[in-house]
Amino acid sequence: AHVITDQSTGLARHICCHLLGAAVRAHGKSASLIAPNSSAQQDLLASAMASSLIKADDYTCVESHGTGTTLGDPIEVAALNAAILNGRASHTAAVAVGGGKANYGHAEPAAGAEGVLKMLDAVQRRQAPPNALLRALNPHARAALAKQDALIP
Repeated sequence: AHVITDQSTGLARHICCHLLGAAVRAHGKSASLIAPNSSAQQDLLASAMASSLIKADDYTCVESHGTGTTLGDPIEVAALNAAILNGRASHTAAVAVGGGKANYGHAEPAAGAEGVLKMLDAVQRRQAPPNALLRALNPHARAALAKQDALIP
């Protein structure tokens, strides 16, 4: 975090975060209209990582969509495993994995903005925010994360 002073007004602005990269992608062909596509999600994550120049070992927190379904959660976790978690050195700290739906419900087009805002909160607090409405982790997602150094706050 740092402070920038506006030369014309003399007002100081506190900057807590810089967006280093971004990526947008439709989920592509999948089993149904609402089912996620793991390979499309892997491509999205790889594209975002490439545009930001951030490597897998640099991640401490990831905000996912968090579908809350027995179909969607394992697909999303598999994409996260393939794109980020499997590429991390074993000595790095666990990655906190959050899910937007566990905090705000189904946001559809606002899901990306929700993720950015939640990560800003994490940066300011230096702690991954909890998944407020999460009561029980999907057993398929738990199994997919079992071999990874990841945690669900």
